[in-house]
Amino acid sequence: MKISPIFHLFILLFTLTLNSLALHAESLKPTQSIKNQLTNIETAQDFLGYYMTLGVEQISLSVSNTTKLDPVSESFVGIGYQISNHWSTELNYLTSQVTSETSNLGHITYLDLSTLYQFTPYKSSWYSKLGVGYYQFNKNIPFKNKDFTVNLGAGYRHYINANLFVVLDLQAIYPFNRKATDWNPSLSLNYLFAAKK
Repeated sequence: MKISPIFHLFILLFTLTLNSLALHAESLKPTQSIKNQLTNIETAQDFLGYYMTLGVEQISLSVSNTTKLDPVSESFVGIGYQISNHWSTELNYLTSQVTSETSNLGHITYLDLSTLYQFTPYKSSWYSKLGVGYYQFNKNIPFKNKDFTVNLGAGYRHYINANLFVVLDLQAIYPFNRKATDWNPSLSLNYLFAAKK
């Protein structure tokens, strides 16, 4: 007996409806916490994809290890990609106009590209990072107004749900043309556009 395509479609829709109702009922259970949702993601399949970043950060600049400049605080934006369970890469961009009369910094642009290793994937956990960066200053300063950097840091990811997470980060910035270390703490909100592997 030949089965009509409409019958196949009906069966498909019926199955999807039952699955949706089952998932909805499961989400209503009081024991289904955010932690359980994240555990399900980790044990079921890898979730890869791009994530967007919006945050605030501070850069404490140094002429040398003994001479410091006024810190720069500003918002920043970024984009990242979750490569695997543990590994991700991200590009962040900061631009700031320093208007203080006592500061010689003027307009600052900082761009950094980093690779991150998260110790426990898709759960709130610590991570380490390594990357490179680029400074540009638009005023007379006691060092070169353009400089490449190497960055080393660590941070903590806290998952609010499967896609949304908050990051607390601290990195040390080592400029090529200064015998100094700049410190860069930041706080950001991130959204992962996840896709199954």
